[in-house]
Amino acid sequence: MSSRAALLPLLLGHLACSGSADVSTAPPSPLDGSWVATVVREPARFDALIGAADSPARPGWIALHKNAWAEATTTPGAPAKRANAELAVLHGVLADLSNDAWRSLGTTWEQRGTLPTDSVLPTLVALAAKDAGDSVSWARWQKVPQRADPAVDSRVAQHDAVRKGEASLVTAQSLGGVPLVEEPIPDGRRTFWDPMMHFTLAQAYGREIAEGYPADPLERMLFSGMIDPADSTPSGAWKKLGLAMPPTDDAEACREVVRGFDRQLDPWKVQLAATAPEAGKALLGDLRLVEGLRSRALVDWAVDALGTDQPRCALAFAEMALDHEHPRELTPLNSPTLYAVTAAANLRTGRTREALDALQVLVGPFPETTGLDETVGDLAVLQGLDRTGDSREQ
Repeated sequence: MSSRAALLPLLLGHLACSGSADVSTAPPSPLDGSWVATVVREPARFDALIGAADSPARPGWIALHKNAWAEATTTPGAPAKRANAELAVLHGVLADLSNDAWRSLGTTWEQRGTLPTDSVLPTLVALAAKDAGDSVSWARWQKVPQRADPAVDSRVAQHDAVRKGEASLVTAQSLGGVPLVEEPIPDGRRTFWDPMMHFTLAQAYGREIAEGYPADPLERMLFSGMIDPADSTPSGAWKKLGLAMPPTDDAEACREVVRGFDRQLDPWKVQLAATAPEAGKALLGDLRLVEGLRSRALVDWAVDALGTDQPRCALAFAEMALDHEHPRELTPLNSPTLYAVTAAANLRTGRTREALDALQVLVGPFPETTGLDETVGDLAVLQGLDRTGDSREQ
């Protein structure tokens, strides 16, 4: 049993024995200013924001709660802007994963001494290195013998147009789902996918929120992982909670950060439920608001850990955010970014098969991840060539 699950019955038992006065006089919590506290204590504000049954914005808020971001982008107002922001982060994580996978694919193939000299592969690896900001790798792969292909040149031009704002998000989305190049080889065809897809999508979704992002605090925070209304960053959350990110990439130390968070969340949830109006209690339980805040906060922390080159911490945060009742489904607790972070952190720590396993959860709801899934699969096969025999990359 987790520390959270073990602690809650003890708290409930204590409250039952000691009476409601202990709850009503509980010391202030740093979570008292969160969006969860706002909507539970003032459910009328939640109702006003979500709107009536026929409100055009209501389906968007429902979709945002479910982490159904693509669905939310088709609705008006704040939910669409919030969903575009989530999708920008998702594809940013996937872009980093893609860049890592392509560079690893190229170097692994090269180290085996079987890198083809009549292929577009070096060009694609160079493009991934460029998007990663890896100028050394980019320059080196440009010098590797390679085959020019007009399909690649055309695709690069399309990506450049989207990234400059000269083409739309719809154009960016249309570039995925089919291979970029299929090269003939003696015993079949060699397939390569688009290494630039997710970097372009991250920029395109980011442009969608450049104007008109919600200014109302509750619109900005509802169904998010934000702890401190004044500072949406993970460091702001840690400061508010009195926690600190470990200085090194130590998975167990990062798990202890989560346990420290849980030690505050669990008694606070009990206190919040005990003092809330009936409508607020219903929201708290029916929508699993505290659990959603926790999961989204941990995913935010995991994204931040990846950005500071702490993949083991990122993986620890993601694993502790996962809803183990539905481990391979997108749910109100399991966001798409949770699986993207899990895949990226696993790949960066040398566990390609585990990265592929996490990535495959996204293929159905996000067809544009098909190419990345195939590329990571190719890398897994190539890395395991000595054990599994002939590779499909050959």
